Amino acid sequence: MYWDDFGAKVTKWHAELCGSDDRKAVATLEQFVALYPSLPAEIVSIKAEWAAADEARAAAAAQATAAQFAPDKAEWEVTMKQTNDAIEKAFALGKTPLLVDVTTLAGDDRNGTFSPLESFYSYSGDVLIELKKAVVELSVKKEKTLDELQKEFAKKLLMGLKQGRSLVLLGSNSNAPLTSKFAHPDLFPLSSDGLLDAAKLKACLGDQANLEETMLRGLLDYMRDSGLKDDPSFSLAFAHDKFRVVLVTKFDPADYRGFLEEELPFDKIQPIKVMVEP
Repeated sequence: MYWDDFGAKVTKWHAELCGSDDRKAVATLEQFVALYPSLPAEIVSIKAEWAAADEARAAAAAQATAAQFAPDKAEWEVTMKQTNDAIEKAFALGKTPLLVDVTTLAGDDRNGTFSPLESFYSYSGDVLIELKKAVVELSVKKEKTLDELQKEFAKKLLMGLKQGRSLVLLGSNSNAPLTSKFAHPDLFPLSSDGLLDAAKLKACLGDQANLEETMLRGLLDYMRDSGLKDDPSFSLAFAHDKFRVVLVTKFDPADYRGFLEEELPFDKIQPIKVMVEP
């Protein structure tokens, strides 16, 4: 008979049973019958130790998570796999997540290639606004007017709110005039007391919120006036409770605050440094 499946303590029992430390040592029937009464109690003890070890590991993991996402921590650090969890924890604290993207692979041009995080968002199903592209279209190529851009942003905002898809503002390595120019009180209420205030945004979400009494009332007027109310992709009766606003920058972790502080209300922002898996 072989008794090597229950861990070290049962192996010890097996050694006592067989008179040998060899895990393949064989006991006689008489030896087994004589020592069997002590086996069930030892198995119970071993299982209790396993349960205690599992609880200790869970407690240690919870403690590590609490430290990682501490509300008073200036900058959180996560891997890409933890990004969505970090976004939800920031939102729960009433903070808008700012993902500081340092996922560019060694040897790649940080400013000339898409990072793994940007590539992830390209197929994530979230609603994306490429801010650097918008700046070029508006100020460099002059292909679009500010009004046209704001209406494009409004449509994307409506889509995200209706479908419960996060609005991800990809800043790349640019400091777009997000609140000073792109924001609009009705079409795109992205301000320190608007969509960038996660606590106020949270009050708009869910089927119990009356959107006519929130910062989104102007967006509803635009939806009706533009005819988007008749399009099921944009027709908004209530804002999906899964909707989030997420900011992404590729500025260096040492510099992003200096570049972005004129456009972003950092008292309502939770910076989150996103890295590739170790």
